[in-house]
Amino acid sequence: MSGLFVKDEIGGGNFPDSINKIMIVADTIDGELAIRNDNYKFLIANNLFGSTDGYSYIRIRKWNHYSGNTNYFINNEVLSNTTILNIPTINVPYYNIDFSNNVIAPLNISSVQNVSYDSDGSSNSQNGLGQFTSFPSHYTPGFFKWTYNGISPGGSGTPGTNLVFINIPGTNDIVDAGNPAPEYTDIDLTRNDRGRLGGPYSILNYNPTINPSNGKAFIYDLEIPTNLQPTTQPINIKAKAYHRN
Repeated sequence: MSGLFVKDEIGGGNFPDSINKIMIVADTIDGELAIRNDNYKFLIANNLFGSTDGYSYIRIRKWNHYSGNTNYFINNEVLSNTTILNIPTINVPYYNIDFSNNVIAPLNISSVQNVSYDSDGSSNSQNGLGQFTSFPSHYTPGFFKWTYNGISPGGSGTPGTNLVFINIPGTNDIVDAGNPAPEYTDIDLTRNDRGRLGGPYSILNYNPTINPSNGKAFIYDLEIPTNLQPTTQPINIKAKAYHRN
């Protein structure tokens, strides 16, 4: 598709829902992806962003900031002509975004543009991912994870005491070079590969012609509460499977 815009519903809100989410998975977007929605957390996984004959944009302007949720941008491939823009149009009260296992063309680092808002409402504009006092705002609490993307965002800015910033650039390798945490494991149960073929939302689930298991169905979305106790009853597990055939 040439563009995808996810906007707030009328009367939307920041819902404390750990299960429901906006999922953008295994797509090709050669124009613009724009997120301006705080109803549910988002999962943006295993997509291809960018085109060979023009400029593309990824704009994350607003997201679900409920502290019990995490918003994921994982296992995507971003071409060098794609500009990543994080421009909160309101003063976001909490960061909870995880960028992990992506393949991002090195030229993107100089293309990233950011505008955030300080606690007093004044704008703090920087070009490039090198200044994390702006991307994200160090005045805002929460966490921002940049892990195993093959490149470092660079810079030495201190994000401050409010923001937990985790920066693990990883290597330039693709195979078995992603986040080793179990929630990122490949569908063949090996360590996460970076890019579209890796992770639990691999495009191998969606294209049986390239699936080494000959197009058989896999569970591609599984969520279970993380705060289980021996007395927890019932236990709600939500699973989705996909079978193209």
